[in-house]
Amino acid sequence: MRFLKQHHKYFLASFFLLAAILVFPSHTLAAPKLDLGRYKKGSQYLVVAYNIRPGKSAAIRSLPSSSSTKLATLKYSDAVVVDQSKITPGVRTKWIPVLLPNQNTTGYVSTSIVRLKAVSYDSFKKGATPYAYDAICYGLKYLGTPYQSGGNDLKKGICCSALVTKCFRKAGRYMPETYVINQYNECTFISRRQLKPGDLIFYRANTQPPYGGLVHVAIYMGNGLILNATGHTGSTYPNGGICIKTLSYGSHLASRAIYGRLS
Repeated sequence: MRFLKQHHKYFLASFFLLAAILVFPSHTLAAPKLDLGRYKKGSQYLVVAYNIRPGKSAAIRSLPSSSSTKLATLKYSDAVVVDQSKITPGVRTKWIPVLLPNQNTTGYVSTSIVRLKAVSYDSFKKGATPYAYDAICYGLKYLGTPYQSGGNDLKKGICCSALVTKCFRKAGRYMPETYVINQYNECTFISRRQLKPGDLIFYRANTQPPYGGLVHVAIYMGNGLILNATGHTGSTYPNGGICIKTLSYGSHLASRAIYGRLS
């Protein structure tokens, strides 16, 4: 009898565990509580939260609650800037406050599939060229601008090559008109491990020869992050428009990348 009771107890425990797994995805159950205090770095740092799980996405909510309104979705390799003003040191939480500049608000993303990293603005000064710091800082001012194919407006809509041209011209470096091939021709080429802030990353249409034309360009920020204008016309932050991504952005594109340094 005791044997049956014990097995009945184990059966119930297993049943409820299986039900929890089916109802709540594993990445949700595993959401750790973090003390975000060590990420309260101040204005000299850019702190970002980025999605590390291929094929998974995380909702950015209006409040630190899964029942609150969804404001945006953080897809794999997307990165958003943490709102450090909303961090209370010493308080452990499962929700990270993040800035949504296109909505002029702060949202909250679960720690379930997100990691954090802090990037010093001073690190941009150790870039590949003396233009890196000013170019990156200028582009970051316009996070949230929507993507526009052929667009040339930092507020209304812009394409990838126009962003690069505007950032480096603002930094004092001559750049040709806004075509990726023209920017490509301005560079000497380096390996991925040689990348420094301010280098350019070009993406080709195919992985095998003939590789096809260049389809995208981004600015390397350092620490595994890129600044770019991406998406289809109308794409918005954080998935598209002027946004931050990790180097793993668009796995179908990452394998086709060429790394260039402005000469």
